[in-house]
Amino acid sequence: MFAIQAAVSVVTAGLFASIFNIHLPMQVITAVILIIAMIVLVLGRYAALDIIIKWVIIALALSTIVAVIYAFGAGFFDKSSLSGNFDWSKHADILFLIAFVGWMPAPIDVSVWHSLWSLAKEDQLGKRPALKQVLLDFNIGYIGAAVLAVGFLSLGALIMFGSGEQLSPAGVVFSGQLIKMYTHSIGDWAYPVIAIAALTTMISTTITCLDAYPRVLSHSTVLLFPKTKRLNNYSKKLYWIWGLIVVAGSLLLLGYLSGSMGFMVDLATTISFVTAPVLAILNFRVITHNHVPAEARPKKWLIVYAWMGIVFLSGFSLFYIFWQFVLPMFR
Repeated sequence: MFAIQAAVSVVTAGLFASIFNIHLPMQVITAVILIIAMIVLVLGRYAALDIIIKWVIIALALSTIVAVIYAFGAGFFDKSSLSGNFDWSKHADILFLIAFVGWMPAPIDVSVWHSLWSLAKEDQLGKRPALKQVLLDFNIGYIGAAVLAVGFLSLGALIMFGSGEQLSPAGVVFSGQLIKMYTHSIGDWAYPVIAIAALTTMISTTITCLDAYPRVLSHSTVLLFPKTKRLNNYSKKLYWIWGLIVVAGSLLLLGYLSGSMGFMVDLATTISFVTAPVLAILNFRVITHNHVPAEARPKKWLIVYAWMGIVFLSGFSLFYIFWQFVLPMFR
């Protein structure tokens, strides 16, 4: 939790510092971003999140599409370099694959987050949305995330790969390198497009995570300790408390690791990957349990598909644990 929130926040801070030429320590910029985001979420709750994310996603989608279209005709990418790049024996290749799978197109926690957002939307509207509407919202969000993920992967392949640039683990330097590579390849006119795409991506991710973790932990607290419902306005109080804990824990972790953006991102994505099988199994058990109405349970083909995903995630996670921790003992 802390690693993921710290990772997305430090990347956002790096982009802010680079785009707006801010010369402050990364920890300070990150703290300001998290505190402002937390205040907005606490005051506006789901309504604020809903409005912010809608506009951010529109800007993100449009800028990403424009950037990808132009990158196809102006990138460094060389098709002849496709063969033989990935090597299972190379440490860096395995680590990249683990980090890549961990967040492609989104961490598996999203299913829980979306369930709680659906409940928040129900409270906001004063009525329960139809199952079809809830599924439509989820599919738009998840499939949209997958499409945008492919878009950014394409930008990386077309622009970053083959550029010869040695990317820095420092947030501000990396952000400057990232935008510079895109503008050098596509043109100086693309600076606002790339800057908006990158910044809106990270702002939306930071705000989303900062809302999701306190929301999940608040509901978990009520389930584990039902007496908390006796508190006046218990929902908002728990949200405040857990929000402050998430912000404080993320900043402490960031300070301990000296704000190394590259390491933070790798740590967060790797944690997401390794814990994915456990979360997938729990998620599967919940949605197929008897307490879920029959019409709301997944169809048979989705159940088969889910088991395939669980087997893949479990096998790959075991491979990573063996490769990272067991195999070195025999070398």
